[in-house]
Amino acid sequence: MITVTIARLRSNVCYKKPLETVLDSYFHLIQGWMNSRTDVKFQFYNVSFDGSRPERKLEDSDYWIIPSDAEYMYHDKVRSLDQRDIDKSNKKIEELKPYIKDKHVIILKSDRGETEELYRIKTFENINLASFTTIDEIDFPKNVHGMKYHFLSCLRILSNIHLPEPTKDFVYWGREKADERRGFMRKIYRDEDLTQMLIGGFPSGVKRDHRWIRTWEKLFLVSREGRCTICFNWKDPNATTSRYIEALAIGVIPFVWGNYDTNNTYNIAEWQRVNSFEEFKEKCLTLREDHGKLLEEVRSRYEDKLPSMDEYQNIFNSKMNFIINP
Repeated sequence: MITVTIARLRSNVCYKKPLETVLDSYFHLIQGWMNSRTDVKFQFYNVSFDGSRPERKLEDSDYWIIPSDAEYMYHDKVRSLDQRDIDKSNKKIEELKPYIKDKHVIILKSDRGETEELYRIKTFENINLASFTTIDEIDFPKNVHGMKYHFLSCLRILSNIHLPEPTKDFVYWGREKADERRGFMRKIYRDEDLTQMLIGGFPSGVKRDHRWIRTWEKLFLVSREGRCTICFNWKDPNATTSRYIEALAIGVIPFVWGNYDTNNTYNIAEWQRVNSFEEFKEKCLTLREDHGKLLEEVRSRYEDKLPSMDEYQNIFNSKMNFIINP
C-alpha cells in the first residue's frame, strides 16, 4: 500500500472546518481527496483532521504533501520573524530531513515565494529528492481560493443579510511585503481625506487598528467596514491572490495595482486597475456614492465560470491522482 504523509513544516494546523486557517481551501480539498483514496495509507506530520492535537511524527512515507504559504519567511534576509523561532523551527527540519531524503515531495503552493528552488536549496538543503511537484493556486480556474468565495458567501448569508453599510473608505488585512505596498500604505495612512481600517502587519510609521485576526468569523465583521481594498502581485504579474476573492465575498471592492493578473483570469474591469496612489484615491472616493452598484458588477464578473465546490474537488482529485497512482 502507498503511504502518503500530509505535512505542515512550521506552524501546526488542526483542521476542523473552513475559514479557520489561511490554507483552508487546500485542507478542505485534501480531506475530500483522502476520503476518496481508500487504497492509500495516510499519515500526518504537524497537522490533524480529526480534532486531535497535531504531532510531529517522524515516519517513513512514499510521498510527502506540504501545503505551503510562508516558508520563504524563514529564509528572508529582511527578517520579520524572531531568530530564536527560526532556529527552533529549523532544528525540527533537520530532524525531518532523513525521512524526506530520496522521497517524492508535493507542494501545494499559495504564495509566490514558495518555489521549488527555495525548498531544494534552502529548506531541504544537502539532501536529494526523488521528485518535486508543485500544484499552484493559479492552476485552478479563478484560483484554488475560489473555494473561499463559496465559504465566505455562505458565512455572509448566515451572519446577517441586513448588515450595515460600510463606513470606511479603505480596508486592508494581511502582512507586509517589501514591494510597492509599503509606500502605498503609508500614503493611505497619512491622507486626511481617506478613512481606513488596517488589520495585521504594516510598515513603520503606520498604526494599525487591529492585530491579525485569525478566524474569518471575526475578521468578516471587521473587514467589511471598508468599501474597498487593493491587491498587489508579488514576483509574478501572471498570478492572482486570495485577497481579491475574499474581498468580493465579504462585500469589499478590490482595486488592483499595475499589471496584476495580466492574463485577466479574474475578468477584472478596467476601472478597477490603478497605477498610482492619486488614481486610486480618486476612484476610492467615488465609492461613497456607487459602492453597492459597482460591487455587484465586480462580483458578477468574477462569478462568471467560477467552479462549484464539487468541481474544485474533482479538479484537485484529478491532479493528485495523476501524481499518486497505485
